[in-house]
Amino acid sequence: MKSLFDLYAGVLLLCLLPGKGFAAGTGVEAPMSAYEVSQKWMNMETELLNYVSARPPSEVRPPEEAGPPAAEKLLAALDDFSKSVDGFLQSPLYESGRLTPFSQTDTTGNITPLIGELERAIRAGQTGAVLNLSGEIRKELARWLYLDSAMADTIHLKYFYQFIVLITLIVIMSVLVWRLTVSLEKARVKGKESAAFSRQVVLGQEQERSRIARELHDSVAQELSVLEMKVSQILYRVGPGDPSGEIQALCSGLSAGHTELIARIRAICNDLAPPEFRHQGLADALRKLCYDFEKAAGIECRITVPEGFSAGPMPVQMQLQCFRLVQEALANIRKHAEAKEATVVLRNADYGGKPALLICVCDDGKGFAPPQSAADTARLPSPAQADSPGHFGIRGMYERIAILGGRLSFISEEGEGTMVKIEAPLV
Repeated sequence: MKSLFDLYAGVLLLCLLPGKGFAAGTGVEAPMSAYEVSQKWMNMETELLNYVSARPPSEVRPPEEAGPPAAEKLLAALDDFSKSVDGFLQSPLYESGRLTPFSQTDTTGNITPLIGELERAIRAGQTGAVLNLSGEIRKELARWLYLDSAMADTIHLKYFYQFIVLITLIVIMSVLVWRLTVSLEKARVKGKESAAFSRQVVLGQEQERSRIARELHDSVAQELSVLEMKVSQILYRVGPGDPSGEIQALCSGLSAGHTELIARIRAICNDLAPPEFRHQGLADALRKLCYDFEKAAGIECRITVPEGFSAGPMPVQMQLQCFRLVQEALANIRKHAEAKEATVVLRNADYGGKPALLICVCDDGKGFAPPQSAADTARLPSPAQADSPGHFGIRGMYERIAILGGRLSFISEEGEGTMVKIEAPLV
């Protein structure tokens, strides 16, 4: 009965031992694993129970009366188990040496002789030897399962560490992405604040220009007019009392200088003071600008405005920015281009799927290497450099186009003239 108890205890031990085996733990498919070998042995134990029940150890019978049906089933189960052991020993996992403990001879080399002895004991009808040998095989399989479970735990621990490393990398990348997002958001906010500040500066400049124009017109120009009147009074009083005519010559020169100075001041006032867009449209303001430019610079200037053109949806302050852009472009032609002819084209267009205003200012001058962006203006010559009139006006143009929310581009080559292209949304 003790042998039967050991047999039942061995079956229970195999049932309670952990794991589906290393192969299952690693996700690698192998022809046979230690767990599968143990499953085959459990089938063998079932047939062994049937064999022992058919032939108790205490009963002594000749081998030919040993219960052939039970012995044949037991031998068949043993043959199946032996094949599973051979399959495991020939499996890629075992042969590759990845299961290092299983590659040791003292671990796997003992079970094959035990299987041969068990087969001989069954054929000889030695029930006691059968039970003893099955116990030995059961111990070897328990070692197999223990090693398989330990290896699975080791591999799982390695995977766990890899998982921790992966999670750490993901956390680090998430923090970096978050920091980049915060930095981009701060840069975006700063960009908006900078654009708003630039807009307020430009609008403040327009107010200051209007104030200066009024001051020049109401104070300096008026005082010069008074001085011119006093010079006329001197000429009247001297009259024939100046036989040499020296006083009259001096007064005439002074009067002419006053007249020219007043004309210049009024021209400056006209440049400083913004057009009155409430009484005229952008097109009319640009026509007058081109007329004044041609008269002052001696450069032929034509303006083309198609029929049906309208800048009505654009606010007055934005129209003023467009006017200043054209004014600065013409001023650059006058100062730098050495052109004989200038053309201004004004028409409605499309910008980003929205109605927009397109203004092109062209000349046939000497051209230059144009900037491609506002940041590119830093390479342009400064007034401190020799033979350079400066290009602060172009930087100011980029500031104004940023207020408009449009696009400014320069198309030019050395000796091929220049085209300034201004695109500004109407709304």
